[in-house]
Amino acid sequence: MEHNGPSSLLDHDTMIMQQRTNFMSNDFDILDEHEAVIGHVATGGSAAGRFFMGSRELTLQDHDRTPLAVITDPVNFGFDKFEIHFSDGSLLANVRKRFTFIRKRIDVEVVDGPVIELHGRLFDFDIQFSIDGNTVAEATRKWAGFGRGFLGHSRYALLFSVPTPPAAKLALIGGMLALDLIRAKDSKNN
Repeated sequence: MEHNGPSSLLDHDTMIMQQRTNFMSNDFDILDEHEAVIGHVATGGSAAGRFFMGSRELTLQDHDRTPLAVITDPVNFGFDKFEIHFSDGSLLANVRKRFTFIRKRIDVEVVDGPVIELHGRLFDFDIQFSIDGNTVAEATRKWAGFGRGFLGHSRYALLFSVPTPPAAKLALIGGMLALDLIRAKDSKNN
């Protein structure tokens, strides 16, 4: 089979999220199983806003930096609610942080689609994504190496176990990125 240039991020079922964090940004390179760059995540919003309130907007980009989706953390009161928008601005999904009796729970509520539940050890990146009780993807922590770990960079793999339509992949990736924003907020508040 002939391959004409890099494929789209959404063509891959294995995505390694390599974080590149600093004081004012929470960027990622997204790699395939062979460590080739297949996508990016760029921190958005104003510098002043990031300074005072942290990262509240992430743009998911294809390998050529074409925007695919935007994950936002609108200012709200009560339970955190994040939004995932297609690149044209239309709403794809809402991500809600919920508390159950013994654990935190994250739901990705896809517009005109299913609710995707993130469960497992959410902040340790041992996560399963389920729709109606069926696991469709999972995320696992990957060691970034001593140098990267020392600089605060994390690495995890997102693995799709069933054929997943592009919009659902965007929602799942957006849910993972929203979880990362939640982790950053929680660590800042502790």
